[in-house]
Amino acid sequence: MKKILLAYNPISGSATFKKNLDELIEKFQRRNILLTKCERIFGAAGVI
Repeated sequence: MKKILLAYNPISGSATFKKNLDELIEKFQRRNILLTKCERIFGAAGVI
């Protein structure tokens, strides 16, 4: 089983990515890939 760490900023942009995240995770699982999500919030001073 392959493993992928997905780091993303949940408050960035129009939030389209976050709305489709469950579907993305399901697609990876169907291919026997473990996708771990990591919500990161990036501000002007760096990672918060």
